[in-house]
Amino acid sequence: MHSEKSAKLRITLPPPTTPPIPSPKSPKRATEVSKLREKDEISIWALCQTASAARKGIPSSCNLNSTHLGSKNVIFQIVFEDNITWIARLPLESAAPRPFNHPLFREYFESMVTTMKYVRTQTSVPVPAVRAWDPSCRNLICRPYLFLEEIQGEKLAAHVSSLEDSLMRNLIRQWARYTMQLANLRSDGVGLLQKDSDGTIVISRLLTPRSINLDDSQFPPRSRGPYRSAADYLFRLSVVKKLGTLQEHRSKTHSQQLRATLIESLMIYLLDRNYINGPYVMHHPNLSVENIHIDPSTGNITGVFDWEWTAILPLQSHIHVPDELNYEFMPPGELEKEPGGLALNGWKLDLSKKFRQTFEEELVTSAEQIKFGYPVDEIVDRSLMFTMFEKALKEVESEKYLPALWYHVYGSTLSYDQVRGGMKTAQWGLEISKKSGILSPPGIIQEVHPRGRRPVSDFCTNHCGVRSKSEVGSIEISNTTRPSVDDKGPHGRNSTDGLTGTSKRSQNRDVNDIVLCCK
Repeated sequence: MHSEKSAKLRITLPPPTTPPIPSPKSPKRATEVSKLREKDEISIWALCQTASAARKGIPSSCNLNSTHLGSKNVIFQIVFEDNITWIARLPLESAAPRPFNHPLFREYFESMVTTMKYVRTQTSVPVPAVRAWDPSCRNLICRPYLFLEEIQGEKLAAHVSSLEDSLMRNLIRQWARYTMQLANLRSDGVGLLQKDSDGTIVISRLLTPRSINLDDSQFPPRSRGPYRSAADYLFRLSVVKKLGTLQEHRSKTHSQQLRATLIESLMIYLLDRNYINGPYVMHHPNLSVENIHIDPSTGNITGVFDWEWTAILPLQSHIHVPDELNYEFMPPGELEKEPGGLALNGWKLDLSKKFRQTFEEELVTSAEQIKFGYPVDEIVDRSLMFTMFEKALKEVESEKYLPALWYHVYGSTLSYDQVRGGMKTAQWGLEISKKSGILSPPGIIQEVHPRGRRPVSDFCTNHCGVRSKSEVGSIEISNTTRPSVDDKGPHGRNSTDGLTGTSKRSQNRDVNDIVLCCK
């Protein structure tokens, strides 16, 4: 067991909520039942004994009325005789990324604690103080645990529509300042923080919610990092997505494989060459209204939570406007697709329109104050498209952004549907799918063709109405010139062209040997 000295900060738990009950036969219902059963199996006596032992025997009790069952953890409030209050955060094995006895779970848990302590000592970000913890099951509670000092405050999400504009503006500025403080914590590679054998904090391999589920036979240790280039990190995200999809036995088609490849191809235009080899900075992946606690009477942030998966990432992955402040630039209908639709999410659009500019301006101001050394205003200008690109690389669900990203790079001159249609029948595309264990679609002629010619299949029907090889004859590989793109970024300022570092409007780059489905 690890224990720490007590601190002055306190936290108030969110009120217990009763989520809607899923269908009795649904997988979600089965998961909820497992979580409830696991929660009921936790010994309150063992919990209080462990907490008291961490404070040299001071008696304690558990306030069961404040127990909160979350998506991945169960939260208890521990009250000591001297009125000190701790929060016990116990992960649920039914929702954990790995079984508790798996080495990767321990590595992930230890990194979270190390990161929380490091950020708390190196910044003014209000991180809950860690009081005691154990990543193993070799304790009275028989499971990993984390004891935190309680911090008073309420979720920002509960007050976004009721706070006065002046208080919200003050809060948004704090949010931006904390973002820049994290950006000032730098390392020489992409990965997690860990402590080595002598207690020194070092950069270790990267674990994400997806890569942690891959076995070493699929994703060997050397492939997990730490990464020394932003490009390597981004390509690994895409590899993990593809491997994870196959591991989950989801239906992955030849077409989906090619879509993921097209997303990768946009990297040269969206990754700024100035940041390929660093800097790499601390990034909290869920710094959102759900994980920020505030004092609603003053508009001050009192706590920042959910430090799982916090890692050192490329600068472009960190410097961006939070999703809640970017909805005015998201594709139309994005809010309608979220749970609850526009009725429950309309506040995000209002918040974005009112306070996005405040956040951006404070990022730039804070960067100047800490002498950050990089053009934060330019990075923010390009952040919307880069953030969508990064999400599309790592999540199948976010591949929906590909049309918007494609149009951002190529405009309307080069058709995404035509390019993907041609790729479906290209020999290299078939070989890639074959190596990935994906069956090629029926009807494709798989043979080697002379240079400048490609196989034709019934898939051409979707694009040019051609139904057979005899109807189209031979289709030559075309040389397509990339259109000039007037890119001023999402907010109207000029930006640079990916790896070239020059203005896009002066570029007419050749993209050779792109096979189109029809002329």
